[in-house]
Amino acid sequence: MFGLWLIGYIILPGSPGWPKHFNGAKFHFGVLCDRQLSFIKKVKPVTGDPDHFCKNGVVLKSGETVDCDVIVCATGYDTRFAALECYKDGKAISVKDCPLYEHAIVPCFPCLISAATAFYHFGPIRGVTLAEYVVHCLRRGPLREETMQQAASPNLCTQISATSIIFTSATVLVRQWLLLFIDLWRAGVISLSAFLEIGIATWVTGVCKPLRLNVGS
Repeated sequence: MFGLWLIGYIILPGSPGWPKHFNGAKFHFGVLCDRQLSFIKKVKPVTGDPDHFCKNGVVLKSGETVDCDVIVCATGYDTRFAALECYKDGKAISVKDCPLYEHAIVPCFPCLISAATAFYHFGPIRGVTLAEYVVHCLRRGPLREETMQQAASPNLCTQISATSIIFTSATVLVRQWLLLFIDLWRAGVISLSAFLEIGIATWVTGVCKPLRLNVGS
């Protein structure tokens, strides 16, 4: 476990005392193929704040024009929960900045599951495990909101409803990912063997399959 944390601390962008990296050959988690890695190595990153769109792409506040065919406005680690207007029993409630039950369910609004914070895998297979988790929730039946809030409070992983562990340099991804799975193990969602299995698949073999849940299909 310490080894995984140390690897993440050394090579992830934003680690204190270390330079930021743009190396597709490092830490791609088995998601990128050789062709994609080869292409990424040719890309020169441009950093700046967008000012406005132009005919050929986007103009930065620095005055530099970045030519491009497609512009993707990504929210990064912001789950956009802060923009949600939720009402319960006719009263507005806030789902922002609250610890999540099993890192997925908003305790005060339990019909809301966050896919962004349920970061079990890298890539599309995460959706498969999330579907299994929904089955897990349906099979075990409803829980009291107070019970979920009490269970979510001592989470070791620091992510909350508005912030996912991915796409942020404020924390070390590997460490938070590890703590997330420790939380799931402590909650009884996964077994110790499933915990070790997903760790080996993600960080060693790079061949992932849906996470084995203690309750599910």
